[in-house]
Amino acid sequence: MKKKWIETIALVVGIMWTSGCADRPSEGEAFAVVNVGENEQVFDLQTLSPDAHTVVLEMTDSALVAFTNRIYADKDYYLIGSNQAISFFDKTGRFHHAIQRRGEGPEEYLTIADFMVDKQKKQIWIWDMRKSRLACYDYQGAFLREIKIDFWCTNLQWLDATHALLYSGNQITPEVNACKFSVVNLQTGEVERHFYPIAPNKAEFLHIMGGSHLSQTGGETFFAENFNDTIYRISSTGCVPAYYMDFGSAKMPASLLAERYKDIMDFHQKVTVADYAFGISSLYVLPDKILLAYLDHGTDKYLCLDRKTKANTRFSELTDTGLFLDGAFDISEYEISFYADGNLLFMLASNALYLEHKDKLKDEALKAAVDSLQIDSNPVLRIYQWPDEASSPGKTNR
Repeated sequence: MKKKWIETIALVVGIMWTSGCADRPSEGEAFAVVNVGENEQVFDLQTLSPDAHTVVLEMTDSALVAFTNRIYADKDYYLIGSNQAISFFDKTGRFHHAIQRRGEGPEEYLTIADFMVDKQKKQIWIWDMRKSRLACYDYQGAFLREIKIDFWCTNLQWLDATHALLYSGNQITPEVNACKFSVVNLQTGEVERHFYPIAPNKAEFLHIMGGSHLSQTGGETFFAENFNDTIYRISSTGCVPAYYMDFGSAKMPASLLAERYKDIMDFHQKVTVADYAFGISSLYVLPDKILLAYLDHGTDKYLCLDRKTKANTRFSELTDTGLFLDGAFDISEYEISFYADGNLLFMLASNALYLEHKDKLKDEALKAAVDSLQIDSNPVLRIYQWPDEASSPGKTNR
């Protein structure tokens, strides 16, 4: 349901600042309050951008796409990463090569928790959580250098041309780091600063949640996390509220997060007895829209927010009138997931979406490709594109 928005500079009573960048917004801080409607509608992805196309990813023994954590695109390739490898596909979907350097050796990684791409230098920075280091490789997989990190981190994002932002969630590393964010200089290898302290009580039970927390477009970086109703805008020096998502009756009382819990399981047992919206689990910021996922009444939900009008649409089913003749498709049933890179939004889904609804596909060439598709083949990549953005160096077009 489309809801009107209000721009506020006053203190908003009842905002759930669970583990955010400040206790609550201060008077004088401008942010938007978005009233999330209770009604749902089938969301048409074609309304995001009329410039959309589909790429069938080639399936080979060396090109298995599974458990995708990030997707990037440069002028030549789609770079699709999992926790084990980063695969390169050309713009037609043909597999080119993969970076597969998993191992115990000094130039290898044990896991790819997250990664970011320097498209100008054709380099990739991998966050290897198990080795506690940033490892830099060129596009061919040659090891270039490493930066050791002596504190817990889950995600990374470009901050500017020479700095990366590290996100630690609510995990405190005693005597080293007690903040959510850290800035590392990729030229010197030094961690230059930490900012926004972690609430000690939340570190006891909110430090293992996953999700896509950082998103970037047009030179702006945004952040959201689980059990938090607020989307923040991040700069090189701070973090301020940008949007507060008011989930109404499903809003989790702030008092629940002020209590003490033994661990995450103890917290979940007490929280799941009520039907709350568990904050924002994944965030995808685009030039004119924000797409986010959240858990509401035990069910995965999505919301699309218009950044200009602040109108929003709540949905758990979607369609794409540029792709299908008709039909509404359940996001959970078809394992639909999204990934953003600057002015691009990528959609992956179980191949069952295309196999079961082949007769509804508009594109005859895609129909022919689906004829040779298997349920466990590499997925079909759907790409929605906005006009080229004017990003400053070090941002999404890095």
